[in-house]
Amino acid sequence: MLGHMYMMQGHYQGACVHFEEGLILARETDSNIANCLEEIAYLPLRLGHTAKAIYWSGAVARLRNEMKVPVCKREQDYYEQTLSEARVELGSGIFDKVWAKGRAASIEHIIEEALVFVNSTKNSTSAKFVTSDQY
Repeated sequence: MLGHMYMMQGHYQGACVHFEEGLILARETDSNIANCLEEIAYLPLRLGHTAKAIYWSGAVARLRNEMKVPVCKREQDYYEQTLSEARVELGSGIFDKVWAKGRAASIEHIIEEALVFVNSTKNSTSAKFVTSDQY
């Protein structure tokens, strides 16, 4: 996904353009929603919104479980490492509470929240100045 490539290079506004397009298309076609949301969930993590990222990730984990669609093998290590780092940052208790709230949230709510976040980040003049290694 182009959004992921932009994000990994620290180009958050460019990433948001692609994330928004991908999520809207996934929602309209009712396909690939889990992958799109999972990719977008890394964005708030990189922008310092760890709890939001874990909340969305919890919802995506539940969706993947319901659909019986695991994280793809090439992303598994990165996914697990990211969750582990977020757990350390938030602390296990807060991480578990936020994760559980995400698992209980409706996917439509998560999609709406993600679109608002992506749109505000896309239009933010400060998003381009955040370095790719800031969490």
